[in-house]
Amino acid sequence: MLSTRKSLTTAAAAGAIIALLGAAPAHAEVRTGWIGGSPPIDGTVYLHTSTIDNGGVPIGSSRIYTSFGNVVNPGTMGAKARLFREGALCSATDYRFNAFLTNSQNTATTRDCGAGWYNSHGFVAVLGSNGAINEYVTFPTDPLQYPPGTAAEPSAAAFADESGVNSRGQTYGGAAEINNDSELPDLVAAFGSNLQQGYVKASDLRADPSNAEQSPSIRVVPLMSREGEEIGKFEIGS
Repeated sequence: MLSTRKSLTTAAAAGAIIALLGAAPAHAEVRTGWIGGSPPIDGTVYLHTSTIDNGGVPIGSSRIYTSFGNVVNPGTMGAKARLFREGALCSATDYRFNAFLTNSQNTATTRDCGAGWYNSHGFVAVLGSNGAINEYVTFPTDPLQYPPGTAAEPSAAAFADESGVNSRGQTYGGAAEINNDSELPDLVAAFGSNLQQGYVKASDLRADPSNAEQSPSIRVVPLMSREGEEIGKFEIGS
């Protein structure tokens, strides 16, 4: 009996410690999109994918890697990540290229844009020996709910589903299913720095992949209204 009581006391104490430290989020998941591939570039085939993780603050990442694990020179592989909440851009990075000999390059972006459904969808690029840039879109991941395990929330990002042309002749809409930066509307639905709903100019999202030395520092760009007037800020690179 004493041994049983001691076991129960020990179990209760352990449970209390776990409660104090905080248990892992319920139903936290990581999902990876389909794997895409390139034709041979200088004899190497490159694979790429995107991933969404809702185990903490949502993280979206884009990864490119050599199909057989061979290493490539610095500045050869680049990736830029984009994280979406229900179709609206939550966070994004510019291209980041490998700084060392390696067989893979991963770029991630993270941000809490409120409760809802998140997914990841980015771009990768390969710099060929002839100086040509080969760019590929990563397949979008399936969405994950954040916080995990919570009840469904009414969509706060329905504005990302709306598209059209404003009075200035600028197109607006979402970018979650855009396969090339050249296809972006002039104004891309996004959450500003204070979660204000607005739009980012497509020209501010288009980072030149040929610049393998781009700094990974944060860029702050204007958040626009649907009519193209500045109403806030959006950070690229966080």
